[in-house]
Amino acid sequence: IAYSIKAKGLNRDLFGTDEFVLETSKVDSNSLQKSLKYLREKQGSIISSLSTRIPIWRERASISATRLSQELRE
Repeated sequence: IAYSIKAKGLNRDLFGTDEFVLETSKVDSNSLQKSLKYLREKQGSIISSLSTRIPIWRERASISATRLSQELRE
């Protein structure tokens, strides 16, 4: 459930899509049930995607932290 534009951006960055985002203004019993059903159907591909993408994000974060640390020492 997205309460801000950031949620869509984060989903696009992480999954390459914002199809898993339910905007707050569209939340009702039916949309929640439909979204949950969709997430359950896509669970395997979501897990697979995250298992591939999260290590890449961690590596990028580590590289950024290392560079920042080096810059601060100079």
